Amino acid sequence: MKLCLIIQTLILSAILAAGCDHSKPQNEQTPASMAIISQDPIETPDTTSTPVVLSGFPMPLTSGNRIFFTYEGDLTGWTVDRPPNASVRTGLQVYRTDTHGVNWNSNQLPIEQAWEAEVDQDHILASLHQNGSSWLLLQSEPKGDITQKTLYLSEDGGTTWTFNSDLTSSISGFVNSMMVQEDGIRFGTVRSDFIKEKGSDTVYYETIDNGSSWHLFNTASILRFHGNPAALDIIKRFADHWLAQDEQKVRELFVEGASESWIEPMKKHKYTFIGAYPPTNEDKQAPFCVGLRYQIDVKDDSVGTMAICVRKQQSSNEWRVYMFD
Repeated sequence: MKLCLIIQTLILSAILAAGCDHSKPQNEQTPASMAIISQDPIETPDTTSTPVVLSGFPMPLTSGNRIFFTYEGDLTGWTVDRPPNASVRTGLQVYRTDTHGVNWNSNQLPIEQAWEAEVDQDHILASLHQNGSSWLLLQSEPKGDITQKTLYLSEDGGTTWTFNSDLTSSISGFVNSMMVQEDGIRFGTVRSDFIKEKGSDTVYYETIDNGSSWHLFNTASILRFHGNPAALDIIKRFADHWLAQDEQKVRELFVEGASESWIEPMKKHKYTFIGAYPPTNEDKQAPFCVGLRYQIDVKDDSVGTMAICVRKQQSSNEWRVYMFD
């Protein structure tokens, strides 16, 4: 009887032990989703930092908020960062590399107003160049009809930045694009959009004094370029007649045998010239071209460039438009 009771106890113990075994067969695995949910997070130390890459350029690793980046050529890149807790004291940080991102040099942009420390990627414009001068334009959030604008300039490749001018009163609206180039007189154009009572409007301003002052762009700016005055005058007259859609006067400035297709765009669209590129050749006798940036009355907001090339005619010794693209 006792032996029977002992055997029954052993059997019961074995059954209970088997029922409490939570182990799984080796060929049974926990589903991945269940494993992720059931496991506590495991933190592994980050031994390698992965830099942000822009078109093959490794970006500098900083603690700031990157608000602008661009590159020029194969080796030169630029970024602008807003440091943590940015203020007038800290300024913004401008980084430049000339080694395809291997090394970056950092320099301070010495802002002067509190709102400048809050700019984001939608409120900064730049015209940065490997050689010569570079510009950074900061804008505030619009308050009523006012958008504050400040322009900063570097004349040593971005090593030193200085305040150039406050454009709040001289340029209306919100600036959406900026192009500044050097041609000996340091000219540039900016596009400004602003809201009118019934809709919106776009205007273009230009500078010829390195950004210190700005005025509305007009074709008289062509005459300020270096080059033969008579040739520049022909290009200005051509631009004026083109804007007026005066077909006869435009034809008079072409060389003989000009293609009829050259003036077809003028017949179909109303043009607005918004900027100009300097002549490609300043030789008084050689042909040279001026590029005029334009917009047409098409609602896709596209901007194009019209190349007007002139040369002196041997028969009349007068300058005429011989190529148009």
